[in-house]
Amino acid sequence: AGIGVTPLLSMLYEESKKRGNIYFVQAVQNSSIHPFKNDIDAICKYKNLSNTVFYSNLIVSLLLLGILCAGSNFIADFFHQPVLEPALSVMSVVLLINALSLVHKTILIKKIDFKSQAIFSLVSSLLSGIVGISMAYNGMGRWSLVGQQLSRQVLLTISFWIVGKWVPKMMFSVACFKDLYNFGLKLLAANLINTLFKDAFLVVIGKIYS
Repeated sequence: AGIGVTPLLSMLYEESKKRGNIYFVQAVQNSSIHPFKNDIDAICKYKNLSNTVFYSNLIVSLLLLGILCAGSNFIADFFHQPVLEPALSVMSVVLLINALSLVHKTILIKKIDFKSQAIFSLVSSLLSGIVGISMAYNGMGRWSLVGQQLSRQVLLTISFWIVGKWVPKMMFSVACFKDLYNFGLKLLAANLINTLFKDAFLVVIGKIYS
């Protein structure tokens, strides 16, 4: 049984990422003697992993976008810079745009395709820099920085979608999300603490000189 099922499991895993419903029939003696049961259950459970991650990223980014927009007034008052409120509200859209390309970027990382990522980053930075300089030249002030950041993220997202060649499907696994939540929550907390300690001095300097 092992010789025949082993390559089929690899084929099943690859096909599960491309197709919707797949029927896999395996004859066993009884439920207590079921070779590769854990492997098959894992494939069934996580075949919608990419879709679940994609929509989870969108949900989280929308929540963060809402929090940032709601808190933009407080941030502007904290730094005594009223102009920050509208700029932060618009800039928060970067979170949503970035969430649209995270899965595609991960696909390139899995393929060890760092060359494409480097090219996308360089081209996007150059083109968005031109956008920002053009806006500044035309007297748009702080909005030139907003335009530069937004245009860079849009260009990166479009590039990742074109090369990643992955389109999300309307599929979502609650069981998969629970596992991702347990792991992702700890990772998010670690990253937030790291960012807090790394960039706290910027907040202090901004407050002192605002």
